[in-house]
Amino acid sequence: MAIKYFTNAADSGEGSFRATWATLVDGDIIEPDPDVFGGKDAEIVLSNYIVTPPTGTFTLRKGKAKRLIFNGQDSKYFFAISRAGLNLTFEGVDFVHGKRAQNAPFAGSKFESLTFRRCGFFNNFGGTCGFLRVNGSVASSVYLESCVAYGNRNSTSSGQVVDISSETTTAIIKGCTFGRNYADDKLDVTFEDDEKGTIVDSILSQDVDFSTVGFVDLENNDFSLTKNSPYATGAESFTADDLDYLGRPRKVGGAKGAFEYYPAGVLDETFGDYADIARYALGIKTNPDVDL
Repeated sequence: MAIKYFTNAADSGEGSFRATWATLVDGDIIEPDPDVFGGKDAEIVLSNYIVTPPTGTFTLRKGKAKRLIFNGQDSKYFFAISRAGLNLTFEGVDFVHGKRAQNAPFAGSKFESLTFRRCGFFNNFGGTCGFLRVNGSVASSVYLESCVAYGNRNSTSSGQVVDISSETTTAIIKGCTFGRNYADDKLDVTFEDDEKGTIVDSILSQDVDFSTVGFVDLENNDFSLTKNSPYATGAESFTADDLDYLGRPRKVGGAKGAFEYYPAGVLDETFGDYADIARYALGIKTNPDVDL
């Protein structure tokens, strides 16, 4: 196993993600070079889809970058996975503006496992599914944890974000927030076999009226939770080893959805419901009646 770094955001050529991706061997991890992308977004604008890696286990993660972003320019899709024995994990990766008219921007028909942790799926389009579609007859598993999705759409009744069309695929969606996708009357997630699909500690617009959740800024797709949100506590599946979409530790019994709830700062921890009055007294805010 080795950690391999790509050193620039070009879509091809020496030091690019694609050039590094082409060197994968079983067990490898790929990250943006921390000396180049540390604390910054590593955005790769795709000129074509990403080639499926060989059989084996591979991880693509953001590393020290702020986010790792693949941008399909509203014309390119991301993956069409068909490789027996492939285990592929994404951590801290955002897939944006992907498009595939006849299927989905990320499609899988043959693999062993696909895992998405702390990933974002934004403004994608697929003829069948807005982002991830799995079909085929090979036994496989899909796992999504602390992922966020909005602005995705499709042309069918299948899920706007995830569509598991395979009866041989088990899927777990844990601590995710999916909403504000293209059509309010469509489901965010669909399963061919409901008994093989599990949704836990998630906030999905197919189940919840998003206007009642208590998001920080719903209109601008900020799905962080306010202190008064009924979803800021009550999660049952997280441990202290888990992380939210922003990479912050989860709290046992803490928030549902992709974002753990953290008070705005020490004033909240010290003064609780009176924190805004303390901010006003200290001159931090000008109106004590406005809830930050």
